[in-house]
Amino acid sequence: MYSDRGVIYNGIIENEEVMKIRDILLPLLEKNFKVYKVPDHFGLHKSVKWVNGGAKKWSDGLALSLHLNSGKGNGAECFYYDYDILHTKVMAKKLSKRYHEMTGLFNRGAKPDRYSNAKYLYWIKKTNPYAILLELGFIDTPADINYIRNNREQVAMAIYYGVCDIFKIKIETEYEEQVNIKNEIAKHLGLAMKLLEQVN
Repeated sequence: MYSDRGVIYNGIIENEEVMKIRDILLPLLEKNFKVYKVPDHFGLHKSVKWVNGGAKKWSDGLALSLHLNSGKGNGAECFYYDYDILHTKVMAKKLSKRYHEMTGLFNRGAKPDRYSNAKYLYWIKKTNPYAILLELGFIDTPADINYIRNNREQVAMAIYYGVCDIFKIKIETEYEEQVNIKNEIAKHLGLAMKLLEQVN
């Protein structure tokens, strides 16, 4: 997270809200990944330099940046390097899909960084490793920001599952776990009934 406070709307400060999500997300990611956190007091250029000090090429990892959007829209979107449709576009699509599925926030999709408001995202263009930027929702849309602030654990979990999807790490969601448990119970009940039939 950068020293820049980002957008401020109705007393809500972008970087403070995002850091709360990040602090929940990091321990989740550490279950399956080696994670490095950019120091909070670094600005954008210093953050990119710091990332590039440890990552020299694309395949050295994923540089993920989290933000809140603004402009009276709704939903989440994930930006990727516009000339890398084989890697970061796929990554952005996977993260967007999972984030939408687990939060219910509108999926604005995966987009090349030239479609961002800035038309050029320095984080994506200048970091050495694969890089994507996720806009979690709109800070100035009550439905979005209220959901994010009241469901930080779910938001962090959605990002975590999305990153796991990117790297093809299978983790069952709570829903999938419940379905599997029910199927397992049904299978054992069916087997028990069959054994009872055989005994009788």
